[in-house]
Amino acid sequence: NPQEYNTGRAEKESGRGAGAEQGHCKFNGMWLKWDVMHYPCRYGGRIMRLFIAVMPDEKVSKALINAMHDLKKAGVGGNYPSAKNLHMTLAFIGELPDALPVKEAMKKVEFERFKLSTDGSGNFGNTLWAGVKGNQKMKMNVKALRNQLKEDKVPFENDTFTPHITLVRKASNVIKFPVDKAEMEVRKISLMRSDTKDGKVSYREIFSVECK
Repeated sequence: NPQEYNTGRAEKESGRGAGAEQGHCKFNGMWLKWDVMHYPCRYGGRIMRLFIAVMPDEKVSKALINAMHDLKKAGVGGNYPSAKNLHMTLAFIGELPDALPVKEAMKKVEFERFKLSTDGSGNFGNTLWAGVKGNQKMKMNVKALRNQLKEDKVPFENDTFTPHITLVRKASNVIKFPVDKAEMEVRKISLMRSDTKDGKVSYREIFSVECK
């Protein structure tokens, strides 16, 4: 049987395993079709937490940082991201033992440049966020990306895409707040890796695709 990953570890150790020869791995209950040479089913490989996102430029980041400062002044406690962790998620991948299948899927998508503009604010429960104005090119890029992930059998959270940038998680109180207007042209799509050390979360770009 092909080697099976379950929360990051194969049930049986068998070198590259039959799964590698057949080009499949089972991870979190889903069979992933991986290239025999490039995506071997490795026993005990380190699990990575991944997501595909747009990182704001300096101008948009400034507007978001100002909004977070205003929330803190208003007495809103919670988990605030660092400025370098601010992002707009296009697809949340979650935990995978290898980033290569995600990279290969991203390479196949012909991303087009699009505008990202701040647009008010909102919340999902006690998570407060800055809104992002949706546009046709943005939606087309997200649809193309998610369709390619499905085609390549890369697991991801196929939730409804609501463009936003999270500013506070576990907010002590939910309030309405303004966000300065800012706009940028998105020229690249980033594959981000999330790491936690000493209770602090950091995001690192491990791959990117240029928009045409």
